[in-house]
Amino acid sequence: MSVTITKKEVFKLNKNLRMHKVLNDIADVFVKDIKNGIENLSEDINGVGFTPLSTFTKNYKNKKGYSYPSKPLYAEGKMKNVYVKQRATQTKKEAIVASNERDRAGIGAKHQEGKDVPQRQWFGISKRTNKPITKVARHHIKKALMK
Repeated sequence: MSVTITKKEVFKLNKNLRMHKVLNDIADVFVKDIKNGIENLSEDINGVGFTPLSTFTKNYKNKKGYSYPSKPLYAEGKMKNVYVKQRATQTKKEAIVASNERDRAGIGAKHQEGKDVPQRQWFGISKRTNKPITKVARHHIKKALMK
């Protein structure tokens, strides 16, 4: 006499994966990368160093008493003030990263597009974020698989 045992397992990743949490963590990675690009690396989202400031701009910033007069996009330190403006929720799976819009949006856009100043693409998704985003996604998927 032989006995056959069959087992059927159904796995639903969608049920266990909290996509809104994944999106929020990825948005946090973007914010951290933009701040790091301006503050420490002085390079744009493409990994290219910012165009150095002109002598006129350095002198102007020096007269104003800024801490880092020769550092691009870092007069008052406000350009690096990016944040997650809207976090994703279970029903609205969208996270919005924004700059400090009230007082630096115009200047930030000028640099981003290169209007009347050298182009410095400081805001956006850089290639530097590939590894951290993959790590975040893997963490969430492993967590969903464990449940």
